Amino acid sequence: MMQPIKRLSGPVPAKQKRGEFLWSIPLNEKPTAEWIQFFRNSGGQGGIINPERVAFREAELGFESAETHVTSWVRQIDKWITAANDATAQAEEKRWADQRGVSKKAEEQAQQLRDADKYRDL
Repeated sequence: MMQPIKRLSGPVPAKQKRGEFLWSIPLNEKPTAEWIQFFRNSGGQGGIINPERVAFREAELGFESAETHVTSWVRQIDKWITAANDATAQAEEKRWADQRGVSKKAEEQAQQLRDADKYRDL
């Protein structure tokens, strides 16, 4: 089971571009493609502060913003991280439940086969 993704610190300005900064936030581990998809789908589309505008590279995320919006970005990123962690946990639980169902069905079929073997000595 994947550990929940967490921010390791606040945003660090990486470089200035077109009057805005590129900000980088280190994460505790590299998110999976599924997690990133949940992250991107967790917020409203459009607007300045948007999960589609967040870039991921190894165990960090980045975004471009003016200094005046950084606090709002971090608040939203925390919400998106929580939503992606929750969705990932639910998806993993569903996969485990599905796998348990498959295993149980296979065991039931094996038991039926053993039970039907009673005619071997006829």
